[in-house]
Amino acid sequence: MFKTLEFTVADGIATITLNRPEVYNAFDDTLSYELQDALKQADKDAAVRAVVLTGAGKALQRPGFKSCHGRGQTQP
Repeated sequence: MFKTLEFTVADGIATITLNRPEVYNAFDDTLSYELQDALKQADKDAAVRAVVLTGAGKALQRPGFKSCHGRGQTQP
């Protein structure tokens, strides 16, 4: 159902895993829309009591994060 994330529900917990590890789970339009859809799906499920958001791979990059390449610094 989703291209850029995985969505599962077990024991009242919805787990949303961002699945773009090759780009450190950076947000793009597709991921943003799919995340909204997954959250709506969790909201509609009366059995869901909690949502866990995680990322595949070694990093979860926040939206708007940009690296200052070569300087070892980051900026918002």
